[in-house]
Amino acid sequence: MNAKNLLATSLLAFLAAACGGSDKPAAPTTKAFSCYFTAAGVCTGFTGLPAATDMTSVSTACTANGGTVGTACPTASRVGTCTQPGGPPTETFSYYSPTYTAAAGQTDCASGVPGTWTPG
Repeated sequence: MNAKNLLATSLLAFLAAACGGSDKPAAPTTKAFSCYFTAAGVCTGFTGLPAATDMTSVSTACTANGGTVGTACPTASRVGTCTQPGGPPTETFSYYSPTYTAAAGQTDCASGVPGTWTPG
């Protein structure tokens, strides 16, 4: 399984539960969240999360899988990003050297559910 799909599987289930499943109109989207997996060279970031998102549950899911919680993925050593279609929320994966080259990140981005690759 590629890095993008592994992270998505780990975090999206927790985000779905933390965001709630109501048929009511969504609250204003004001929250952002990131989970950085340093050893894997990947960070997944979410923007436009519903205000009612249970950030404690989302943070626990991140750290339980070995990630570091933040509000945005770091830019240092980033070789590119992969923005997934759909949303809100918007999900973006960031790839970092030396684990990834730009070419390897772009290949990972194109696999599974293809995203939009942005170098740098």
